[in-house]
Amino acid sequence: MLVWLWQHLGFLLFVALPTLLGTVYFEIVSAPIYMSTAQFVVSNMGQTSLPGVSGFLANVGVAQSSSYAYSVSAYMSSRDALKILEQNASVRDIYNRPRADFIARFPNFLFGPSFENLFWHYSNWTQIYFDPIQNITTITVYAFRPEDSQVLAQRLLDLSETAVNRLNSRAREDVLQAAKGEVEQLQKRLATVQKQITDFRNRELMLDPNQQSTAATALGATLESDLVSARALLAQLQQLAPASPAVASLRSRIETLEEQAATERRKSAGGAGTLAPAMSEYDALLLQQKFVEQLVMAGISTLNSIEVAVAQQRLYVERVAEPSMPDFPFYPYRTEIDSFLVFITALLVYGIGRILVTAIKEHVLDR
Repeated sequence: MLVWLWQHLGFLLFVALPTLLGTVYFEIVSAPIYMSTAQFVVSNMGQTSLPGVSGFLANVGVAQSSSYAYSVSAYMSSRDALKILEQNASVRDIYNRPRADFIARFPNFLFGPSFENLFWHYSNWTQIYFDPIQNITTITVYAFRPEDSQVLAQRLLDLSETAVNRLNSRAREDVLQAAKGEVEQLQKRLATVQKQITDFRNRELMLDPNQQSTAATALGATLESDLVSARALLAQLQQLAPASPAVASLRSRIETLEEQAATERRKSAGGAGTLAPAMSEYDALLLQQKFVEQLVMAGISTLNSIEVAVAQQRLYVERVAEPSMPDFPFYPYRTEIDSFLVFITALLVYGIGRILVTAIKEHVLDR
């Protein structure tokens, strides 16, 4: 008997004993584990058809709903989500029910009550899967009681809605901030142009060079008319009364009118001290002001359109399947399958070990 035990000691230690321990655990010790599932879709309330607005939304980060579904799935699998579940769903109590066995419960003899160990346990007992083809996210939760698995799945669904609402708010703020920033830049540009016009008026001491030029032209026309009248009157006096004292007075007046008319003609002709350069600079400033004003009006109109588009682009969670209430444990199966799997695994490990030992012995003997 002892000889047989010695000859088969490896098989007994590495195959029979693990199979026996596994059978005892799965058939007697292990607690039933229940699974609850839920499904949801991150949908978009509407799509904008306004020209140019959809491109702007894409540039500032408003993407399709499928991209947000990835973010929601990642959030529900994160430590932040676990912290909320720890506060609101008593997840530690769910994983440490009295009916739980000493291996599957948390904490246990291998893992202490630290948050990192809890996160590792949560990651293994909760599965979040996103199907990019159907755009459906599936939540799978395991617990020691049916109601616990359902409650935890419900809490995760609530967290998904919270995450989508936060993404909505953040996207809305980012989009509107970007659009408002564009409008503010244009308004600052308009204010700069208006300041340049004010500085020009203060420097040139004139409100509008164009009006000044019009007034100068009218004055020149008046002077020319007075000059023609004065010359006609002088010619008439020279014919009728050449010795009249008024002749000298008219000649003096004509000289004065000629000088004034010449001055006004020089102002209109251009050059230093004339209105032409000032008119050119002022017209350029007015053209720039008009152009920027049109940009500001277009920016404000676009901002209003974006506000409407963002409201239409609102995301929401559409529940495809509510969390189920399991009526039968998902695991263990309470059949010979678990014990058979333990036996096959142990037998494979034992067989590989025997092959390695034999190969090592043959290698040593060959040397």
